[in-house]
Amino acid sequence: IDTLTTLSKSYHRVWLVSGGNFSQDYPLPSEWQNIAKFRSGRFQVQLFVIPTQQARQMQ
Repeated sequence: IDTLTTLSKSYHRVWLVSGGNFSQDYPLPSEWQNIAKFRSGRFQVQLFVIPTQQARQMQ
């Protein structure tokens, strides 16, 4: 995908994995809420929730 906002409208939770600088790997939509972060070595995983209102607008 070119941008995270093009994810399927059926997704309400998104896991992102990064092996480098997370903020440079993924320009995140400002409405997404980060609800979990995990790290293993140099890898970082984050769980984001797309707010219900935004998910409805994507339909």
